[in-house]
Amino acid sequence: MMNDVEKDQSVDQGDQDSNDILGGISFDGKDQMIENVAEAILNRIFDDERIKAVKLPKGLNTDSRSNEVNRQYGARSEIQNNTNQSILLVDVIPDSNKALVASIKQYKWAKEYLGVIETLYEELLVENINFPYGEVDVSYKRNPIERLVSDFISSETLIRIEVFMLALLYQPTPAFIFFGTSGERVRTETPLELKKRMTRLGGELLFLWGKKDFIKRLNCNYLTRNIKILADFLREESQGGNETFTLEQDLTLGSLIELDTLLLKLKSFAEGGIYQKTPHPRLHYRVQDGDAEPIMQIIRPSHIEMTKEWGKRSKQLSEAISYFQKYKSQSILLFRSQIRLGSESERVTADQFQTFFGTSNKKAKKPNGFQGYLDFLYFWKEDFKTQEIVLDLVWVIDAAALIQKNENNGEHLYKFRNIHMELKAFLQKVINEKPEIFEEKKIFLEFEPIPLLQNRSHELTPEFLIELGDKTKWKIFEQKILPYFIFLEFFNIDYSDEIRSRFKRGQTS
Repeated sequence: MMNDVEKDQSVDQGDQDSNDILGGISFDGKDQMIENVAEAILNRIFDDERIKAVKLPKGLNTDSRSNEVNRQYGARSEIQNNTNQSILLVDVIPDSNKALVASIKQYKWAKEYLGVIETLYEELLVENINFPYGEVDVSYKRNPIERLVSDFISSETLIRIEVFMLALLYQPTPAFIFFGTSGERVRTETPLELKKRMTRLGGELLFLWGKKDFIKRLNCNYLTRNIKILADFLREESQGGNETFTLEQDLTLGSLIELDTLLLKLKSFAEGGIYQKTPHPRLHYRVQDGDAEPIMQIIRPSHIEMTKEWGKRSKQLSEAISYFQKYKSQSILLFRSQIRLGSESERVTADQFQTFFGTSNKKAKKPNGFQGYLDFLYFWKEDFKTQEIVLDLVWVIDAAALIQKNENNGEHLYKFRNIHMELKAFLQKVINEKPEIFEEKKIFLEFEPIPLLQNRSHELTPEFLIELGDKTKWKIFEQKILPYFIFLEFFNIDYSDEIRSRFKRGQTS
């Protein structure tokens, strides 16, 4: 057993170790005493008549020097007197998560993930008025100004959730750092000192907790597992009557421990996708002898499964980029259109639509087919209100064929081609020539050109000309357009018809 001297030495050594870890924070009044003595000495010196008689350099006088000393020490005393002032959790929410983003983007795959997800969410906000809420009343979004503001806030928050969840899964830290074993010192720390113990992850969880009402409403299929996990977690915390944590409470050791508990529960749910808890007292179950206590749970795919699925799409993107490299040696035009096929009787099935496109593609590539047609990429979509299949198609056309030559009485005349009208007429011709594809039913063609990327920030039109050597536009094609079409299949959406592969690009002959 240690005697009193050894105990004192042990405590002193423990104090020293903790001070080293915390950057030399002093927990006694010695520093304050020294500062008070120094202030008194300086004031005594400057008040001495002998010092006042000395000619000081121009611009410096004893009064100003003394005032400066008093100002400095007065300010310091005020700060020290305010260190015990209470701080609310809401006051320490970070304005941005730039540092967290920078740390996550150290991983190449995470940088790709965030870039792709940002593009997908930007486009989905334009395409789907219900995104990201699902089937809820969002009539207010029909007002252009309100929708613009709402979409900006939604997009920013969705990306912050994605960053937070990636950090929680791959760079986990506690919500705050608890130095020492006894915890006695931490309990005596001021709110300002406790604030310094918070981690980036802890601060970001505070931000998301402040957005919990918005996050709990997120119930759209076009959301990643990361978003759904957090939304599930917050909904369960509310429904179970456990939502006692609030941002309006003081920043204390107790509130930080509560925050850390939430972080650990969310971490467990994020790993396996299973949320477990004891039933709420108000819910009654008929439990027979020998039955296990009922447990409420939500099962999502594990993050390992989703990582593998993302890897497949990432590989698909790399293959598509390599495939389209062959067109870098010429100027090309990308033309995007959404195509629908309707009928007065039965709906056009996915099989019929796919057969129609296959026939059109083969015909277009023939020497007497569609002049300048080189290739394609597409994604099969569904209008969930009408259950109609929609072909979102990007045509790849040789830019050199955009000027058409006509001979008239031996003269060579040139004109610009109307690609929109020509493509529509070409598809209508295939419908007329191949009625057997649709079992002789009368088919109505809807051909709508849409911007290559619909988010206004890109300022794109349906026609996207990439001239030879234009690296900037190739970068947009490879880093924005291709990822959008390829990674849409990452979302698990149920269609009326089974379509094995919704994304497709041209194939090397």
